[in-house]
Amino acid sequence: MSPHDDTVLVKATLLSGATVGIPAEERPGWLRQAIESTENHHGNSWIFLRLGPTSRVRLTVTENAPRFTIRRLTPTEGCVSVFETATGTPVAHDLTVEKALVHCPRQLFLGRYEHCGSGCLFCPLSYRSDAVAYTIDEMMADISRYEGEGLDAIGITTGVPSGMTSEDVGRSLAAVVREISSRTHHSIPIGVSSKHPSALVLRMLRDAGAVEARLNIEMFNRDLARRVMPNKHLDDILRSIDDACRMFGRGKVSSNMLVGLGETDDDLLSGIAELARLGAIATLYPFDPLPRRWQERLVTAAGRHVGIPSAERLVRLAVEHSRILRNHGLNAKTLVTMCPGCAASHIMPGRDLDTEYC
Repeated sequence: MSPHDDTVLVKATLLSGATVGIPAEERPGWLRQAIESTENHHGNSWIFLRLGPTSRVRLTVTENAPRFTIRRLTPTEGCVSVFETATGTPVAHDLTVEKALVHCPRQLFLGRYEHCGSGCLFCPLSYRSDAVAYTIDEMMADISRYEGEGLDAIGITTGVPSGMTSEDVGRSLAAVVREISSRTHHSIPIGVSSKHPSALVLRMLRDAGAVEARLNIEMFNRDLARRVMPNKHLDDILRSIDDACRMFGRGKVSSNMLVGLGETDDDLLSGIAELARLGAIATLYPFDPLPRRWQERLVTAAGRHVGIPSAERLVRLAVEHSRILRNHGLNAKTLVTMCPGCAASHIMPGRDLDTEYC
């Protein structure tokens, strides 16, 4: 990490606090619009703050004992400062508020199926009973709406509804990708995310126009994985990631790993290294707390501490993450879609952290 750049320290501090309050008198129309435009499965209001040329952070807006408070100290539209709520200590000044398009800034993050039968206890989709399908026409309406607002990428993700297989869903995604790619004249990079598609389906997705794949391993601890994602198996996911790296190329496949479910640093670093060996880039995603009625089930199953990781842990892991990627000849800058392309919810080497200093 560069000794003269503390952006990553500010971001880690904000991520470890996760929540922010905004007094009513500090909410002009442009700020309310930025908050209300967010869309996510947790049902929260989010705000995205630009920290630097390639770095941003996402915070959950709440009125219930927020860790941080946002204030507008200058008349400049779009700029805010962040303070510790309890002490009034300044954390960062003159941060630019970014408007989300769908789910995040400068990208449409579209969900094909808004329900999943996989039963992962940390995922809001597992708790939804309505198998809503986001149609191609609805997706194209969003694309048409936002094309003139700095749209850089499209990410298409999905649950696997009960009654469908991962292969069924993968084939459905391929049809969606083909239609969107054709209508946009291949001008916007498209990334796809699914459970653990076969090599055949991955080839279909690539040939349809997808340029990146995100296949989430979630954790690299088999005992913990068995308890909190009982219907997903690490070997199946790793096999699919290996196939995806062969199909899309090294450095064009990503995989989320959760931080804060009771895993150790060694679990995470071993997982990062295994993914890098295959050619995939991990995203260390701090755990997003669930509503209490759901969180209790997760805590019972995990059987250990569940919570948002500390800033110190996030920085320590980010530095090691960067070192591992460099040792395997990988650079996260090669990824332009989905979680790595946004990088608001995690510390990403190459975006928040300059790898040459690690």
